[in-house]
Amino acid sequence: MPEIDVPGHASAVLAAYPSLASRPQERYEVLDRWGISSAILSPLPATVDFLTTVFGEIADALGDVPYFHIGGDECVLDDWAASAEISAYQASLGLESTGDLHAWFLRRLADALAERGSRTVVWDEAFVSGRLRPDTIVMPWRGEHVARRAAAAGHDVVATPVFPMYFDYAEAASPEEPAGLGDAITVADVAAFAPAPSEWPEEERARVIGVQFQLWSERIPDGRTLDYRAWPRGCAAAEVAWTGGRPGLRTSSAASIPIWSGWTRSAWSTARCPARGPGSGAAPDGVATARAPSPCTT
Repeated sequence: MPEIDVPGHASAVLAAYPSLASRPQERYEVLDRWGISSAILSPLPATVDFLTTVFGEIADALGDVPYFHIGGDECVLDDWAASAEISAYQASLGLESTGDLHAWFLRRLADALAERGSRTVVWDEAFVSGRLRPDTIVMPWRGEHVARRAAAAGHDVVATPVFPMYFDYAEAASPEEPAGLGDAITVADVAAFAPAPSEWPEEERARVIGVQFQLWSERIPDGRTLDYRAWPRGCAAAEVAWTGGRPGLRTSSAASIPIWSGWTRSAWSTARCPARGPGSGAAPDGVATARAPSPCTT
């Protein structure tokens, strides 16, 4: 599935085509840091036409593209509000706020993709903005409450919450752990994840069509760290996706860590990790105490 985030997280487009920016008089560089930028694409027709063309060229190059991710997340709309041209355009559309304009912009792109046979996928900020096509798939990274709102509104959902699906977070609370973000997310945490909680109504549970883990690379200096971050937590994520998070998966998955770590060690040569491997501390309540040999051994 291709993903091109718009209108934010688009510094490469802004650097190449500053005329498409909300502040076209400025010049832009491709960001060499991580985080959110206030620089944002304009929602004016020229931008929509440009992106529609780019999306079409990508779809033509790839062939069958059933899903196309357009982002919509972490957009700072201050430049839209400060632009007289954009404000006039917003008024001409009968839209009350820049949030409404954000939703309108994404809907235009989704309609163009639908004409080519692709379903649009967005991060959850786009759902909160509203006006999505009914067939748009939502990836709610900000938690279960947003996922349930999207499902209740009739959208298919791919569960992507920060906890426990952000694998750039550390695997263990250890000083030997490679630099990560936030608190540790362990294999057991991933295995315990229920993407469609049992307390949801069945019609909402049926809207959860998948699971995705995220491995953002800002603090991934090399391939070995990448492999260490991905595995064996990725194995637990796969089991959750295949089973829907069946009861007892947390315990059985923890017991499988030696198998997963052995596979990781032999297949991926994962060497950047603490001496005893992920999850080498005390077992959480209810989790099997089998522990992996260090995947650092190559």
